[in-house]
Amino acid sequence: ALALGREIGDQAGVGSVLIDTGTFYHDHGKPADALQDYTQALEIERQLGDQSRQALCLNNIGTIKSDQGQYQDALTYLQQAYEIRQKLNVPEDLGESLHNLAEVNTKLGQYDTALSFYLKAIDTYRTANDQHGVAMESDGMAKIFAAQGRYGAALSSMKDAVTIVRQTKEMTWLTVEAIGGWGDLLARVGRADAGRASLNEALGIAQQIKNDSSVALATNWIGDAAFYQGDYPNARQQYQRALDVALKTPDQETILLSKVNVAKTDLALGRAAAVIPVFKKLAQDADALGLKALSAECSVDQAQAEIAAKNNAAAGQELGLTLARAENLGLRILQAQVQYLQGSLAARSGNHSEAALHYREVVRILTEIGKEDNSAKILDRADLKSIYAGAEAGLQASH
Repeated sequence: ALALGREIGDQAGVGSVLIDTGTFYHDHGKPADALQDYTQALEIERQLGDQSRQALCLNNIGTIKSDQGQYQDALTYLQQAYEIRQKLNVPEDLGESLHNLAEVNTKLGQYDTALSFYLKAIDTYRTANDQHGVAMESDGMAKIFAAQGRYGAALSSMKDAVTIVRQTKEMTWLTVEAIGGWGDLLARVGRADAGRASLNEALGIAQQIKNDSSVALATNWIGDAAFYQGDYPNARQQYQRALDVALKTPDQETILLSKVNVAKTDLALGRAAAVIPVFKKLAQDADALGLKALSAECSVDQAQAEIAAKNNAAAGQELGLTLARAENLGLRILQAQVQYLQGSLAARSGNHSEAALHYREVVRILTEIGKEDNSAKILDRADLKSIYAGAEAGLQASH
């Protein structure tokens, strides 16, 4: 059809076929081929002046760039698509553009901008009576709230998404993200046992729909639940499984997340010296992708490993830079972890008054988070329980 269209000069037909083949390649894990066809189609649609199809091509190119971790390039294409779709004002298309812009801004740590896009997208999808769209945006907002330690808001938003996917009975990546995300959030607030059934259900759905990215994500969440309960050998096993599956996909973010999780459990299992260079490289990789929150997490883990290896000066420098980044992004759990490590370093050097300042911040931040709706058991998490107890002990020792 493509050769015939070119032969008879049917540019509209050629453009249409290129979009269809681009979609086929994208759906079947051939992003380079998809990009080539979408790019050719975009040039044709520009010549023909078809704005709707131009926006579709720009959106699809931006989506592939995002999948490949090229987030700044993705934003350029997605923003162009959004501007065209604003003029055309077709709710389903406009909602898709708003959603994609929100997702990329989330990955880049631009949380306020992302929330603004998510809220606009929810309004757009509600206008179009598109329940799938509403669930997508609720899921996306929950991720931001969770990253910032706003677990009450995160659980509320994710519950909306879960309610919709159960009502509509859809079996897609979104079902995995909503049901699995609910289980993950329960684990994050110290209620891993309550979330276990949801995590297992999400993994089963991911395997049923044969989506490797979703399988890797759900497996990482199961690993997180074990990690938060202090079961580090089981957590490592789950994270390694997630990494093995993620490596079969082009999903750079999930691959990197899985690698970070494996290294994180190695640190928890006492292999500090071995993981220092690993975290340094992972932080660089996260920075290269523009994943600011994940990069900051790697820096904290690296500093913790440096302290365990008695490289105090290197750890102190890393923590000073990371605290500012965590505060800028509003990552409260990470802030508490940095403050605890800074307090530990100050106490080691004999500066107990400075240590007390850091320890008070740890107690304040974690107490505030625990006061949020459904977050009272946050200190049942093994990782947070230890730093809260350590901070309280440090405060007593400073008197």
